[in-house]
This record gives sequence, structure tokens and C-alpha cells, in this order.
Amino acid sequence: MKRKWIWRVLFLYALLLLGCAAMIFWNARAYHQVTVIESREEAERRADISLPVRIEFQDAYLGQGVIDQEERLQRIDELRQKLLRRGAARTLPAVQDDSRMTGRIVYLNGKTQEFALGSHLWLDGAAYGDENGDVQNLQRVILAGLITPQHLAELLPDAAEVRWLSGGESRVLTAGERRHLATALQEARPLGESDVHLQLEVRQMTPSAHIRIHLHEPEQPGVHLPDDVLNLDLYENGCLALQYLGDTSGRSLWTAADVCRQWSGGESS
Repeated sequence: MKRKWIWRVLFLYALLLLGCAAMIFWNARAYHQVTVIESREEAERRADISLPVRIEFQDAYLGQGVIDQEERLQRIDELRQKLLRRGAARTLPAVQDDSRMTGRIVYLNGKTQEFALGSHLWLDGAAYGDENGDVQNLQRVILAGLITPQHLAELLPDAAEVRWLSGGESRVLTAGERRHLATALQEARPLGESDVHLQLEVRQMTPSAHIRIHLHEPEQPGVHLPDDVLNLDLYENGCLALQYLGDTSGRSLWTAADVCRQWSGGESS
């Protein structure tokens, strides 16, 4: 028994020595290992061409826009990279016939890249997309910043027609009424998470009035393209719903008490 006990002690002691030796070996190896830390300048130099910091564009229907919000730029770049990975489209329409939007992408190093967007994304003379949903998603993200009451207020003076509708009645707003409506739209605020009760009310209510905006004169009398039409639904609780018929995102909800109060009867008070 005594001999077995001595062997057990010696075995444990040997394990302890092996453990210590292993720790010394790994510490020495880590000490001599060189870690290369990339400088900030080098990281920026490698990444700058793939990081857009600003997008400026002109849409044929909704006008000019600028995107500089990081979250939207990130989403746009994800879709752009996805289209590039798929390669250029096989069928190439003429860019002037295909595009509804033109603009430029500004990158972190100051370089710019021209683009056009329609049924395809055009970059550096090549068309990408081939009628897949990513092109429409890209267009939707870019246009999102223009489908707001504030931007609509800028479009009202030059719109082909602004028409008020309620209870079977309909009439076209005068230039002065458009200006009054535009001023009130500037104060609209998007409904947020804290406005759940208002969102629920809107779903259960019928609009008290509608305002329909035709941005351009139709090519054929009385036939307006969806891309050319915006709708405002006005509610008695001070909310309005804005929808651009050229987009599949649906309606966006806003609080705009002045707009609803002044235009529920069709004329400014």
C-alpha cells in the first residue's frame, strides 16, 4: 500500500511538471510572436472605394435627393454589392431608355461613380440586375427619403394637378391653396413606437378627405402613370397617410393636425 501511494504522488508530481512546462512553452511562443496592427490610414485606404458616404440623385418623377444617413447608405451598398456579384445583365437596353433616375455615389476617399437606375442598375457603362427584385429594392431605399410630407411640400407648386376629394365632392386646389397646404405639410411628424394608439385608430377610421397629387401632365389625357401619383388620406384624429403609387412599400403614417383641421373641409381656414 505504501508503495502504491508513493507511485501516485510521483505520477501527480510528473503531471504538474508537464503542465508547468507547457505553460512556459506557450508563453514564450506568444512573446516572440509578432502581431501586425493595421494603421487607421491603411484600413481607410483599403476600404474607401467600397464605402459610400453620400449619394446625390435626380429622379424623373420625385425630383432631387441626397442620401448621407449611414444606415441607408449601408443598405444601398449591400444591394449594390449583391448586384455586382451576380455579374452584368445579358440583355442591355439603351441606358437613356431604361433609367428613371441618374446620380453619383461619393466614396470615402472623395472618388465618385456615376450611376443610373431603372429596370437595371447602370455602373461604369454596364447594366446589372436583369429584372430581379434587388433593383426594385434598391430603388425603394433610394426614394424613401423623398416620400415624405416635407418633400411633397416642395413638389406642390409645380405639380400638374392637386385635387381635393371628400364625400363625393371634388375640386382642384388653386395656387394659393397649394402654398397654404405646403406650409402645413412642413410641420408633419412621422408616427413612432410611442404612437401605437394613433396607428390603431387610423386602421379603424375612414379618411375624412383625400388629396391626390398628379406630378406631371399625362401623355394620354386622363391616364396617369402610378409613378406620377401621390395620395394623402386625412383623418379626424390629426393623422395623415402618405402613399406614392410608384412604390410598393404602402402608406406611411404622420401626425399633421393643421393639415387635417384645415383641409378636412376642402379649404384652408
